[in-house]
Amino acid sequence: MQLLLVALSTLTAIAILGTVAHAFSVYQTGRAVNNPWWLPLWPQHFYTTNAEALIGASAGIVLLNVIYIALSLLPKVCVLQRR
Repeated sequence: MQLLLVALSTLTAIAILGTVAHAFSVYQTGRAVNNPWWLPLWPQHFYTTNAEALIGASAGIVLLNVIYIALSLLPKVCVLQRR
């Protein structure tokens, strides 16, 4: 049950990471100097610190969950190799 909850948490964090990273990528390409649209005119009006923090936090959650899953499956793999 605990492994299932960690896997669900990992999938949720991956979904959040992908969504925010895509939105941040769109912002970065829209902020380019050669962009003919409105965004380069007002780059100081966009606050991206929250997006950067969300990317870092969800990447950390994914990393720690993958480590937890690997360590929780390690005893099962070692028992199978002994037989």
